[in-house]
Formats: sequence, C-alpha cells, structure tokens
Amino acid sequence: MSIRNSKKNYNNNNNNNNKQNENKNKNKNLNNEDLGKENKNQLSSSSSPSKDVIENEDGGQFWKQILSSLFEHDYISGVVIFDLGGVVITSKNINTKSFPKQGINLSKYFEKTPLGQLNKQVVGNCGLELLGEGYIVEGVTKYSIYGFNSKTKCGFSLEKTKTTFILGTFNEKQDKFDAFSVIGSLADDFRAIAL
Repeated sequence: MSIRNSKKNYNNNNNNNNKQNENKNKNKNLNNEDLGKENKNQLSSSSSPSKDVIENEDGGQFWKQILSSLFEHDYISGVVIFDLGGVVITSKNINTKSFPKQGINLSKYFEKTPLGQLNKQVVGNCGLELLGEGYIVEGVTKYSIYGFNSKTKCGFSLEKTKTTFILGTFNEKQDKFDAFSVIGSLADDFRAIAL
C-alpha cells in the first residue's frame, strides 16, 4: 500500500470517527437535557412538598420537643407560649381557656413610661390578670417579669422575645430560682435565634 492511500484511508477513518463522535455527543446532549428535565421535575416535586405533607411531617413536633425538654427535670409546673398578638401557640399544664382566643395584650406589661421605666401599676396587675388573685410581682427586668403567690407558694415568670411571650409557672414543690432560670434560658435561646 502506498503512503498516499494510507493517508487517504487514515483521513477517511478520522472523518468517520469524528462524525460518529459528533452524533454520539448530540445524543448525549439530548439525553442529558431529558435527564435534566426529569431531574428538575423530580426535584421540584420533592423539594416543595404540598402543605399537607409539611403539616403531617411536623404535626407540632417542634413545639412538643421544646415543651418536653422543659419538663425533663421538673423545675417548672406549666408553660404557655404566645405569639406577639397574645394568641396561644402551645401550652402544657396551664389552663389556657381563660385566655381570649383573639389574644391577650401582653405587650402592655413591657411598655415603658416617658421616663423610660415600666409602668409599675400595669406590671403589678400582671399576675392577677394572667393567673388570678394572690400573685404579686417580685421582680422586673427589660424582658422579664417575675411573680409569686405567698399563699400557694406558686409563682410565674413572663418573658418577652422577638416573636413570642413565654409564661412559665412553678408550684410549691419547685424552687423558684430553678424555674426562673429554665424559663429565662428558653427565652434567651429564642432571642438568640430570633424566635
């Protein structure tokens, strides 16, 4: 075979191989586009589940976990978490039927007077309005109100976070400082994550 013929055969083979490779690449690209569409469809259907699925998956588990961890060591007797409108989000061991369904104004307890202090008269009624007679406010900070009922030896702590109010109670068997600490720590955690 001459060099000329071998070059011609080589060029023909290369041209045929190039055409075959081009066809393969076109097919691959088409297949990849189809796969991409399928993957996008699968992703969109799996990454944005219907509202029913989200509700069924959570089922209030977020709040249940928070509440169960609060009662783990028996430092508090009850808790209610309100939104900023005073509507009950979740509760445990506190009768929330006395709170209006449309919400209770808890912000008033944290409103400042023109002198920059909390209104002592309004704050003083906090325990009475939330839990009944006998609860006297013992301490107030920027985001916390602490109260105690000397007759029943029970008390409460009301905490304000960026998006919630937390009302925690303790009974005569529980140490009030432990109770205040548990509710305060929960409120600090909520503040840290802007909850």
